[in-house]
Amino acid sequence: MFKNNHYSLVSYLVFFFSFLFSPGAYAETCLISNDEAKDTSQKIFICQQQLKETAHDSESFYSLSLSLSKLYQQSGDLNSAKRMLNQVLSKYTKINEIEQIQINRQLGVIYFHQRDYEKAFNTFEQALSLSIKLKNSSFIALGYNDLANIYHIYGDLETSTSLLLKSYDIHTAENNDLGQASVLNNLGSLYKDKGDYNEAIVSYRNAYTIYTRLGRELQAALTLSNLGETFELNGDPDKAVELLSQSVESLKKLNSFRFLAEIYILLAQISVNSISTEQAQYWLDQSRLTTNLIQSSEKNPKYWFVQGLIWEKKGQLDKAAENYEKAFNQVNQHKEYPFQKQLYTAMAELSEQVQDYEASSKYWRIYADTLNSQLTLKNTIHSKNIRSTFTFESGNSPSLNTVEMFILIFSAILICFILYIFITRKKKSTPVYKEESTDESHSITQVETAATDTSIETVTPQPSSSTPLLSENEQAEQIRHQLIELMHLALQMWEESTQTSKLELAQQSKIWSVGIDDGRIRARAMERYFGLNTLPKKPRWRSVVRTCNYVLQKCQGKSLYREELESKLKHFQDMIKRKAIIDSKNPGSDDEICGHH
Repeated sequence: MFKNNHYSLVSYLVFFFSFLFSPGAYAETCLISNDEAKDTSQKIFICQQQLKETAHDSESFYSLSLSLSKLYQQSGDLNSAKRMLNQVLSKYTKINEIEQIQINRQLGVIYFHQRDYEKAFNTFEQALSLSIKLKNSSFIALGYNDLANIYHIYGDLETSTSLLLKSYDIHTAENNDLGQASVLNNLGSLYKDKGDYNEAIVSYRNAYTIYTRLGRELQAALTLSNLGETFELNGDPDKAVELLSQSVESLKKLNSFRFLAEIYILLAQISVNSISTEQAQYWLDQSRLTTNLIQSSEKNPKYWFVQGLIWEKKGQLDKAAENYEKAFNQVNQHKEYPFQKQLYTAMAELSEQVQDYEASSKYWRIYADTLNSQLTLKNTIHSKNIRSTFTFESGNSPSLNTVEMFILIFSAILICFILYIFITRKKKSTPVYKEESTDESHSITQVETAATDTSIETVTPQPSSSTPLLSENEQAEQIRHQLIELMHLALQMWEESTQTSKLELAQQSKIWSVGIDDGRIRARAMERYFGLNTLPKKPRWRSVVRTCNYVLQKCQGKSLYREELESKLKHFQDMIKRKAIIDSKNPGSDDEICGHH
């Protein structure tokens, strides 16, 4: 059961915890000396005392209040955190636009904690819009990160990725290591949701290294828990428990009880299948005791779900159904879709075990409704179109005339490049047809196919002994042109049919490797096959052929590019076969067909 849960609640908590940092110094405003306090509870007490002695109209009142709100969030006391923010809004009369951004972002974090994602989205949107109005690139980067997590929750991974990369670009330009770590952590969660666990592990480790170097103990501990969960999903429960146990020890020292309770639940869920139900029950009891320390009224349906898993593992199906029902009653108050789908699946399968097929049908129907609801809300949020989110660039924006000039220059260069390729290929193909049949219909057919294949099929007359043939270098160069043309056609057909980019093509086909390059999700090897200057000296032509075949098979609908791609792919394959037959007389590797640069 756990293997299908690609996005645990503890991932939610880690996902937005990095939202709490911001360019200002308010997050560490409480004046606490090194020998005064180490854990969150002591810091809260000291900050409360300082706030009591501060006038409501002073700047210190604002900064202390936000600092205390953050500390409350770290401890899990969301109600007190929200109360502090509302107190600032009601008592502090000198609030400026930057401070309004900070308050909106923290309110968004609290809504996210409470799984009220629509309110979180609206609040984050207000903060981002104001940041863009002020052209404050640091807060804009944080805003992109904020919204990326909302899109992730609703399953729009492509938009989430785009926003994270925009955020990373700004953080990199400003040498903001903490911001880069946050984005890397979130990219890890994206990889994890896509099932690319090895890449997720790389991202999490990079984020953990930065957090540790910066002395961000809480973020490091939470990232460690994400790393542990990923190892479990990747089939290594022992390593997962080891990392999660390290995270638990760090969180105990920090008195971060809310996060600690969530990780105990995660440990319990892992233990159900990998260790023993007794160990799972121990971790679950620890979660309940830790939650009591927070004195929070918030219900956690995940607790009852894991308790149900334990009873089901023990064969006590009645008790399992009872606990699943408790989780069911609580989860409907929130729109936590990944967990809802996991719960409904468990309830449907349990009903089938006891041969209650009516109940099973009910839960499968609820599962389907949940998928539709998620899609509807995803589209609703996407339709809000925060225009600036996708158009803003940090720094001084170029004027409209500059942009138009750039587009014109780029278009001119592109046209020249295409003409160069066309003329070059036409010159190279002309000698083959100088002495061919003068039959007009045959001539037209041959000229059309000559652009993609020097070896014409049976309708083409055999050249006489006096016909000049392409040299080995010319043939190799022509093959290189054809490889690039095939890749462009395949990508055009893919984008037309799926409305996704080359990154998704690389990921779904599993032909091209995808990884993190300077914080970006990139398909570096694949990208080299779209230009002559970047094409390897020895191209992997089989990978190009496989990519074309994958696109043709995957994109079954009507396409403007299907006929052209099929035709040119067939010509290319025929040419390669004939070239291989000729080369077999001179032994050599067919991998070296394109070996001439």
